[in-house]
Amino acid sequence: MRSEDRMRMWTWWPGAADLLSWLRRRDDRGDVPGWVLVTLMTAGIVMALWIVAEPKLASLLGSALDVAGDPNGK
Repeated sequence: MRSEDRMRMWTWWPGAADLLSWLRRRDDRGDVPGWVLVTLMTAGIVMALWIVAEPKLASLLGSALDVAGDPNGK
């Protein structure tokens, strides 16, 4: 069966042509080194931001807990 015939079979479904063309292009086996690089860079950014923001966040949390007081009333 030719690909044009397969496309005509699915004309009742509006997105079928897009789906079939996507399925034909699925020869990508993945980019593992790329994903590893993205993951490591994201972890590095999070760590750098945490190092910079941790003292401010700790003082913000401490002052908020001081204002709120002890929930048990002690």
